Amino acid sequence: LDDIRDARLMYPESVRCLLLYLQCPLFRKEGDGEIRDVEFDPRGETILQLCETILGLPFEGYKAFTAWSTSVYAKDLFVPYLVKPLIDQLDAKIQTDRTRAVPAIVGVLRWFQNVAERFDDEVIAKPEDFHSSGVANLPMESLFEDLIRYKRASKAEKSTNFFLAASPFLLSPGAKRNLLQVENQLTMVRAAQEGGVQFDVARRQFLFNPYFVLAIDRPFMLQQTLQAVAVAAPGELRKSLKVVFKGEEGVDAGGVAKEFFQLLVVQLFDINTGMWSTEFGDGMHTWFNADCTWNQDGYYLVGVLVGLAVYNGVILDVHFPQTVYRKLLGLPLG
Repeated sequence: LDDIRDARLMYPESVRCLLLYLQCPLFRKEGDGEIRDVEFDPRGETILQLCETILGLPFEGYKAFTAWSTSVYAKDLFVPYLVKPLIDQLDAKIQTDRTRAVPAIVGVLRWFQNVAERFDDEVIAKPEDFHSSGVANLPMESLFEDLIRYKRASKAEKSTNFFLAASPFLLSPGAKRNLLQVENQLTMVRAAQEGGVQFDVARRQFLFNPYFVLAIDRPFMLQQTLQAVAVAAPGELRKSLKVVFKGEEGVDAGGVAKEFFQLLVVQLFDINTGMWSTEFGDGMHTWFNADCTWNQDGYYLVGVLVGLAVYNGVILDVHFPQTVYRKLLGLPLG
């Protein structure tokens, strides 16, 4: 590595040696069917040097590197020989104070993740192959602080500083959900505080309403919900949701809200509204009806309600096609 680090690696054969170094079995936590008791490269100097050499490739070298990684290591070899060693090294280095190599490891993993996502011939890696248990096991406070710093950072700061939040592919859906819930709960508290505190002279106590209350009649659930959401201020929607069915006893500890959304989804996504279609694909997914150009306000309110459910930690039984999520992520639809 010392001999090739400063060389201008641009030819395919000269670049291929980096992949051979990367597949070194010592980088993997398990070898020959056994878990290693002694950590190889405990200070991270070797993996750091290797990853920095890879990331420092010129454009011609980068093209050769990605071409080799998909032509020689495609299918059954891409993950165990290229991705897994880096994930194991990341898991080992990020749990201690020896994190100097972490940004470089994540940088190379991002290269491989982009290659796998754009490779059309076959699936060479699944999203879960890039999930890091080491990152997921970090204290939630640490992950949340990293997310806040990333959101507040300027464009220049994001390009010169390392943030785990810039590499969400490392987190499993469960870890992302937990992180999102923490962020939403703090936002709910701030929204409630911004709503103001009033003093009740008769009771001689301060009144503080932390909830956005939806009091509705079951027979008119959809109409009343849409009306309430349409007139609600943004600050009210950011509070914690509390659902009350008129004439029914019960405290909403989460169960009432879940029942509410379960019933609401059936009506919201009824194809008889003219807003949706199931005639494409396997008939199990809900597609937008391209002919429905007369109900933009309806789509907007549906979006608000779906966002309200996610914001309050309720999972909806709605099956959108993958195209919708690719659109949300800004990915090509094809």
